[in-house]
Amino acid sequence: MDTERTTIQVIPFEAGEYAGMNGITILLTLPDNSTTAHQEGGASGDIFDDRATVGQRLRDYDRTKACALSPEASATLIEAAMENLKPCELPQT
Repeated sequence: MDTERTTIQVIPFEAGEYAGMNGITILLTLPDNSTTAHQEGGASGDIFDDRATVGQRLRDYDRTKACALSPEASATLIEAAMENLKPCELPQT
């Protein structure tokens, strides 16, 4: 489930609410080593580069990652879900 640039980790339902539930956050490290945060919600997206907001988004990311299963446990959970997947019946037209 890992690639050179991506690691997939699942947050199980049992974890309950967590910091990253309110939308998508993308953290970008720029060539000057600064970090910018892009956050999307239901109807809008914002870019933040001020230290306080970016710092909060980094802490939220750390808290979210702490709720997640390890990459190995995530892969096991995904594989088990795929094995139990039953295709939906197509509607009759």
